Amino acid sequence: MADLRSRAWPLLLIVALGVAACTAAKPPPLAPPAPPATAPAAAPVVGASNLIDATNLLAPGAGWECVSGARVADGKVVIEADPAPQEATVFINDYRIRLQPREDIRLSLTLEADARPGLAGIKVWNSLPPPQEAHIWYPNSPQLALGVSGGRAYMALHDGSGPKPVFQQSSKPLAPGPVALVLQRSGNALVLRVGDSEEMRTTVLGPFASGPLHLGASVQPGRTLTMHRLEVTEGSPPRPVEVVPALAARVSRGAVPGLRDAPGAGGKIGVFLTANHLRWNEPYREIGGREFGVFSANDGMPWPQLRPARDRFQFCKLDQLVGFAEANGMRVHAGHLSWDSHNPAWLTEGKFSRDELIAILREHIQTVVGRYRGRVHVWNVTNEVFDYNDSGRLRSANTLWSRGIGPEYIDMAFRWAHEADPQAVLLLNEPDAEGLNPKSNAVYELVKAMRARGVPISGVGMQMHWGARQRVSAVSTAADVAANMKRLGDLGLEVYITEMDVPIREPVTPEKLAAQAQTYREIVGVCLDAANCKALIVWGLYDGDSWFREPRFRGLAAPLLFDEAYRPKPAYRAIADLLNER
Repeated sequence: MADLRSRAWPLLLIVALGVAACTAAKPPPLAPPAPPATAPAAAPVVGASNLIDATNLLAPGAGWECVSGARVADGKVVIEADPAPQEATVFINDYRIRLQPREDIRLSLTLEADARPGLAGIKVWNSLPPPQEAHIWYPNSPQLALGVSGGRAYMALHDGSGPKPVFQQSSKPLAPGPVALVLQRSGNALVLRVGDSEEMRTTVLGPFASGPLHLGASVQPGRTLTMHRLEVTEGSPPRPVEVVPALAARVSRGAVPGLRDAPGAGGKIGVFLTANHLRWNEPYREIGGREFGVFSANDGMPWPQLRPARDRFQFCKLDQLVGFAEANGMRVHAGHLSWDSHNPAWLTEGKFSRDELIAILREHIQTVVGRYRGRVHVWNVTNEVFDYNDSGRLRSANTLWSRGIGPEYIDMAFRWAHEADPQAVLLLNEPDAEGLNPKSNAVYELVKAMRARGVPISGVGMQMHWGARQRVSAVSTAADVAANMKRLGDLGLEVYITEMDVPIREPVTPEKLAAQAQTYREIVGVCLDAANCKALIVWGLYDGDSWFREPRFRGLAAPLLFDEAYRPKPAYRAIADLLNER
């Protein structure tokens, strides 16, 4: 339900490519994996390569193809900065280029930019931004900027003491065309050579003083940077620096069992996790991998991220999320394959015919589902197909798929997803239809008719943003939810609680936390008691990263199981107690 684009930080434009996963021994997959299938011929796909060579860090699979505004072609990386921003656009390539030097290093690159003022070049850090503090971290972190500015080679070093560089120098004017730069650390000296001549020398400062190295780029508005060569070696004789995954694949389960290991869990308790936090936030990563058996990979699914152009798919973030889940033995739930909201401009403004929209949607669904056949176990095939009220009407006016194709797109989407992966669980996902009310009645009638038509729908996703909105006339109770699950089960349908949170009306008090805990316990109990309820996913890990921090939810807070300091709340303990009683 949350608008995932609102999570983007103003100075950070990042996407990430997946990591190679190692298989966790426990718990076993909750659905038998199907053999991989070849995706239908479609638009080019940004894929993963398991081989990264530090002597060619521009190779496909090194992650540059996943940086916003970048393209990789003919062995070069071209990054075009948006002309609109007032400040330079800074990119971190935090897919796999995390270098672990052990000796003095040598960074060699050849780049090209026009002669206009402003830096176009690479940046090097020895850390990654703290979650939700990128705007503070960027100007103040230890970093090195190396590139071309105004037709001169340029180097600046920040030691982490503030936004002003402690070393900054430019070379003599350069000839037009590609420029070869070599930055060499030797003992306490840091030397930059341009071509065959030494241009700058300083003491070792900033990121080269300690820690792993993360590479990225910094490009002034409207400028284009072309990198022809980028390699990093160390020692003498030189050898490639070790490249390690940006995201640690497997987390420690620890001596104290999490919710996923409780006796009554049955693999049902899951969580929605975001890629940025998994890469940059160690407590978040450790708790997420330890506590939950189901992984909601919705962060990698919005069409603007997954298909930024009609002729290009970009699976960077989703690959990484699925890889993390696999490494930690988590069942993967992803979506949404179709949604009348949050689509890219090329799609919404394209003025496509009905046949063209059918072709685009079919290609999208079969490419995405086919790529993850046997790896993603559950898909939200459609999301929020009904009006946001209790009318029970399907959305039609001013919506993309409903208007452009007609309501039959719903049946089409399920059939196409089933063709791409016959073993996957396919859901219709909807908010405000958890209990018994006009909207849930309409959902029931729709899925009943779909079953009668032979549409391969597996079940219904109940979002369960409990108390977040009151768009329906009847406030649901746990008993209503149980009754709704039962009637869906009588149709042979499974139920998944896909986005549960229980916000508290401020101020947050012990009494309200206790009431929140009781709500979580009741709904988890309903799911455990219903044979057709296969999972309950909490919509976020901790209150510090909840979508209720957005201004539109003013007055609502603290909806999740862990507080802003990652401490388990009464709601967590209520669920743990219930699972241990089973």
